[in-house]
Amino acid sequence: MGLDLSIEAENYHVHKTTGVFIRANGCNIELKTIEEVKAHFPDYDISHIQEYEYMDNIIWDRHITHNLYEMACHVVINNISLGSLLWNPIENGYYYANKEYIYYLNECLKLLIKNKKELEKYNPKNGFGNYNTLFDFLNSLVDCLNGIDVQKEKCIIHSYV
Repeated sequence: MGLDLSIEAENYHVHKTTGVFIRANGCNIELKTIEEVKAHFPDYDISHIQEYEYMDNIIWDRHITHNLYEMACHVVINNISLGSLLWNPIENGYYYANKEYIYYLNECLKLLIKNKKELEKYNPKNGFGNYNTLFDFLNSLVDCLNGIDVQKEKCIIHSYV
């Protein structure tokens, strides 16, 4: 069980991929290059795997374990937690990744970095996911959204638990 979060743009975008996914520390991660596939599967014959491009309007898509929800709820800016921004954006009035939503995510990323030691105490006891998992997830999302002009292109937030 976990959170599936994606950002859907109005326009189509080009993506590069190998079609190979791995499960790493509570997240599903798409391997985009042959070099990444080789690094993760050094003993396998990967001659049938190729890099290719495709177009769609999903500009960001990730899965993260629910085990990190508690940690995310302890990252708070203006009485809004990272947990609610990721797991419940619609309940907080965010249907679209607008400037305010992106601002909050950027501020949460700063707090996540600043409070690493304190937040690590919320690492799941079962070992499935940890601070670094949440950091990588949020950093990737922020990186994507900071590269989009949300004034010109609407980006819908899809959050499924």
